[in-house]
Amino acid sequence: MNLIRSEWIKLTSTKALWWTTFLALVIPIALTVMSGVFTGQNVTNPPSDQDPSTTAQILEGLSVDGALSQFLFFGLMIIMIQAVMTVTTEYGSGTAKTTLLATPSRWPVAVAKLLTYGTIAAVISFVTAVLSVVGMHWAAGLKIEDAALLDRVSLGADSAWTMIGRLVLYTVLSVVISLGVGYLTRNTAGGIALLLLWKLVLEGILLGTLPWVRDHIAPFGPFSNIDNAAQMRDVTDAPWGQTGSILYFAAWCAVIFILGVIALRRRDA
Repeated sequence: MNLIRSEWIKLTSTKALWWTTFLALVIPIALTVMSGVFTGQNVTNPPSDQDPSTTAQILEGLSVDGALSQFLFFGLMIIMIQAVMTVTTEYGSGTAKTTLLATPSRWPVAVAKLLTYGTIAAVISFVTAVLSVVGMHWAAGLKIEDAALLDRVSLGADSAWTMIGRLVLYTVLSVVISLGVGYLTRNTAGGIALLLLWKLVLEGILLGTLPWVRDHIAPFGPFSNIDNAAQMRDVTDAPWGQTGSILYFAAWCAVIFILGVIALRRRDA
């Protein structure tokens, strides 16, 4: 408990936590509200030359999935960056040595960081998810009067709370893997670059474009699996369902976090 109090004091006394929390809340909610306004305007007054298939695609975004998509892309990136920084900035400023001198058994330090920032990240993701759904419903309702259409993006929609719960779980697991990467790299730029390149470039681009890789390796991308599970979709050609995708990503997170703790124990501060 003393370690958790220490981590809480260190986190809340830095401007970085408040800025990243603000951005993780405001950017996804603002973009979701803008999307709701655009969708409502397009549905009620579509351009005369707009193809019906385009209108149908826009309407697909009027859903709980669509409301949460902004946090899945922007909010999670901010959470992962801050999680890496909770580790690496201590090495950059030299405070890691003080912490480890006060706590010779090193693994509780990593667990305390996980419990502290993991809880903060869970609260941020839950609040953002709920406000995003409510915000899109309100924004779209400024133009759309069809109640059945608006019910698609509401807290009472089918699987709404399941998707919100999966988003919170995804956020906490992202903190786990980010802390592990932070302890392995001990460098802010290196840790952030590794995570973003892994998620956005390796799995977001390369695994889906290279022919042989796309057919045989792409279904085993950990971030691809959790992204699909968070949106209630099965991964094409994966040997498991949505629950398996969550467990698969959780296993990756656990392994990398454990490797990070091992590195913490074996290396000097």
